Amino acid sequence: MNKTFYTFLTLLLISTSIFAQEKIGNKIYLYGDLENSINGKTLIYYGVDDPKGEGKIISRFEKKGINAISWNKLFIPGYKYSDSDMNDAISKKNIETIILIKLNNRSSYTQSSSSTSYSSWTDSFNTYGTSGSVVGNVGLLFEIYTKNDGFDKPLAVINGNANNSWGAAGSQRGVTLKVVDRVLNAMKKEKAFE
Repeated sequence: MNKTFYTFLTLLLISTSIFAQEKIGNKIYLYGDLENSINGKTLIYYGVDDPKGEGKIISRFEKKGINAISWNKLFIPGYKYSDSDMNDAISKKNIETIILIKLNNRSSYTQSSSSTSYSSWTDSFNTYGTSGSVVGNVGLLFEIYTKNDGFDKPLAVINGNANNSWGAAGSQRGVTLKVVDRVLNAMKKEKAFE
């Protein structure tokens, strides 16, 4: 009897988690409700040490009409802030929405190439080769918090992935921006912002 109950409970939890996600774009999945979730000034935290990439992400949000500000403009990286200091800074800047962007997976592969040439001087063939690590896939998690509930729990969580289609010319930043563009398009489609 106990084993049957636990099996049933496990199946129920698995089916609930499968139905809880909603596909809202190409490799973009939503948990929660996005409609009207992004309002007013939006603080964006990008959890990857890439200031140039963060600037490009903020720019992408601004191009969609979102009044975005970088977390690093309010809080100096590496410095410890108390909860009250953080709340005061967020209140002073009239932040209504916080979006946390986290890297949740990254894959890479090794790409190598070689070339062979013939030397008539030495009457021999010479082979030269190179290899390097290439980004394969980048996955990001977007958590959206609102002032309405004191930034207590996320209203929505978006899981997005993109593959590197540029080979060795692709970078983590490039694939990350591909994910951000897909997520912003899905947000607009789901009416997350006006």
